[in-house]
Amino acid sequence: MTSLSERGAILATWEYVSHNHRAVTVLPDGCRDVIVRRDLATGTQELIVSGLDAKRQTMVLPGGQRLAGLRLRPGVTVPASLMHELRRAIERPSCGAEPSLVGQAIATYAELNDDLMGAIVAGRTVVGAARLLGVAERTLHRRMRARTGRSPSFWLGLARARKALACLSADMTLSEIAAEVGYADQAHFTRSFGAHFGAPPGSFRGDPVLMRLAAQPGFSG
Repeated sequence: MTSLSERGAILATWEYVSHNHRAVTVLPDGCRDVIVRRDLATGTQELIVSGLDAKRQTMVLPGGQRLAGLRLRPGVTVPASLMHELRRAIERPSCGAEPSLVGQAIATYAELNDDLMGAIVAGRTVVGAARLLGVAERTLHRRMRARTGRSPSFWLGLARARKALACLSADMTLSEIAAEVGYADQAHFTRSFGAHFGAPPGSFRGDPVLMRLAAQPGFSG
């Protein structure tokens, strides 16, 4: 995975070739991935947009696939009309559009929503974020849903969980991590972490494969 500037709409690019049937673990990172999937046997392509997961998922990839992905910055919105046109261009057999076309168009026309995401990070609570934006909590909820597809509480919970995830690579005890990121106690931290990432923090920390996944670009909160 290649990390790009955190200022643009695209956080990172990646490519993966699946020669054999394989299951892949995906951690909740607050990012949508726009993926061009190409069948190596037929040459046909399709455009896929991932969801915003709240918990760990397992994707099953069939063999003979080449995936070229763009990881969007947290909160980025791509206009539906643009995605429709890109999907037609990528999937039309006579067009032969390259995945780079998708990246160029998204970098140009995507909406960053920096005001909302900045308020969530700085405000640390729904009340705090709404106050920073100068709006009512109900208005914040409506705007977040409309522009990012998720509620303020989703983003706040994920921000705290991913802060804790990042702390696992540091020389900190679990109780220190819980206090650092704002959990009520270690038990609260363990429950929340397990709900997001599918394993207790101690077990997660001891799994080098999961720790490598945790280091990939995503929502830092």
